[in-house]
Amino acid sequence: MVEKKYILVIDNGLTVIKAAVFSSNGEILGTDSELNSVIDDNCFSELEPGGLWKKTATVIKKAIVKSKIKPEDISAIGNTGFGAGIFLVDKNGDPVGNAVTSMDSRALGFIEEAQKSENVFFEKTKINMWCAQAIPLLGWFKKNENAKFKKINRILQVKDWIKFKLTDLYSTDLTDAGNAGLVNIYTKEYDAELYRYYGLEEIAGMLPALKQCQEITGYVCSDAAEITGLAEGTPVMSGLQDVVACALGSGLYREDKYSIISGTWSINTAVGHNIVESNDIMACFLYADSKKYFSMDASPTSAVNLEWFLKSVVEKINTAGVDRQYIYRKLDEEISTRIKKKSQIIYLPFIYKSKLVNDVMGTFTKMSSSDDIFDLIYAIYQGVAFAHLMHIDNLKKGGVVRDCSVLSGGASNSDIWCQVFSDILNLEVQTVTLKEVGLLGTAVSVLMGLENIRIEDAILKMVNIKSVYKPDPGMNKAYMEKFQEFKKIINSLESV
Repeated sequence: MVEKKYILVIDNGLTVIKAAVFSSNGEILGTDSELNSVIDDNCFSELEPGGLWKKTATVIKKAIVKSKIKPEDISAIGNTGFGAGIFLVDKNGDPVGNAVTSMDSRALGFIEEAQKSENVFFEKTKINMWCAQAIPLLGWFKKNENAKFKKINRILQVKDWIKFKLTDLYSTDLTDAGNAGLVNIYTKEYDAELYRYYGLEEIAGMLPALKQCQEITGYVCSDAAEITGLAEGTPVMSGLQDVVACALGSGLYREDKYSIISGTWSINTAVGHNIVESNDIMACFLYADSKKYFSMDASPTSAVNLEWFLKSVVEKINTAGVDRQYIYRKLDEEISTRIKKKSQIIYLPFIYKSKLVNDVMGTFTKMSSSDDIFDLIYAIYQGVAFAHLMHIDNLKKGGVVRDCSVLSGGASNSDIWCQVFSDILNLEVQTVTLKEVGLLGTAVSVLMGLENIRIEDAILKMVNIKSVYKPDPGMNKAYMEKFQEFKKIINSLESV
């Protein structure tokens, strides 16, 4: 990379839109963010594409201003975003209605029908089909909103919509298209036979060009330059799906670590040289290094539980608006004194529907009069880690076994919670210096393309380990006894 040249990275998360300017050694020089505007209505979860683009353009412009660099000194732009969902575009490049997000469940009926027949989807993709993937959603549109379906010219993911607005060109990458269930994992190409099997032969002609994440797929057009402050002609890379970006930003390239993301979703992943074929895990698809495969098991059972508790219980008292870093430090101080107390409280982290359980909701059990609010929060820490352990166990059933993990997301802000993860998973837990691992991983993918270097070399340049937590055998034994109680309670509730 030429000296004093920089990387701009965009992350269109489901709840937050972010942009950041990076140096080539992984330092953030300027960043900005804005909340997304998700439209939730029962089983429908949607975004207005035009509004999303305007907000993204705003955070890009502000990030450049904060970085105090010249737009023409940006060497390239990387892009990531939430996986699954679909952005539908007509022949004029205009949205066909609202976009669908990854939390949408309108296509549940399609899934139920698909499960009655031969599982061609799993055979070709090695993914267990879920509601917000492209095929079930397009099946729903063809059946229920056929007029919209007939207008579709291109089927995009969120990052691909933003790239289109930046470059006026259509493309996607193997990680996003793979997670969406559109790529045959063996051929690493689109599969017209797969779409035809589900009565969607039309979509073979609606899919964008398929690229590697580090490939240049276009250049900033004049309209985008005007609204974003970017220099016209700046290269735009293909980009990658956000969970893969987080794994990349956590330093995953060997078969030695799990990437654990503790956010709204409990996301547990690993990289390997072989395809993993297991009905116990959610998916196996292609990694940022297309010679490797990415195994994932996940459900919405993670640090969102603490966020719910803080907003719905604690902040009703006196902590609204208080800095989250400060809150985590104060919680660590209090909870460190509760660990020796050995409270019996068990928390089930199922405030959202999870693949881990059948019709079980979130709850606290086994409370006593000696327990207080910090005992409840400590129980949340444990319950969330227990859910991650269930996902890790699923990965192990598929033969995906690692002896270390890198933790990111909300839980990584707390030393106590990181140690709880290490003790419960019985694994070394690492955290990286930069908390925004999705942005960092996208910057890594851009560096791979700019310098034409291997994934591991780009990681070594940009990713640094901050802290290491080792499992305590005594605590692991105590937690495993509690984990058995945790599973017994789930089983008893499922049987009611």
